[in-house]
Amino acid sequence: MMKSTEFDYAINNFNNSLLTCVKHFRICEDNEGLNMLTESFDIFSCIINANVCLGNTQINLTDSIILCKKLYALMLNNDIIGITDFIEFSMCPAAETMFKEAYA
Repeated sequence: MMKSTEFDYAINNFNNSLLTCVKHFRICEDNEGLNMLTESFDIFSCIINANVCLGNTQINLTDSIILCKKLYALMLNNDIIGITDFIEFSMCPAAETMFKEAYA
């Protein structure tokens, strides 16, 4: 399935919101970082819902669920540095790979 302009835009917004989240956490703006993290999950949810409605099942949700569980564990421990590193070095690259594979 070819990626449409709308999905392109949503995926770019998702990636940018994750990176903005990291940026806020790095400068100790934890509330803004959490707000951006929430926004990025809202965008991700919209992308998944749209793909399901269109019958595109090529996005690997298993990997996403595993990443979310790891992020949740870090959040339970209030580990902001761990959350930031995890988003930057695990979630961002995984999301980029996931979308490339789904729309290749």
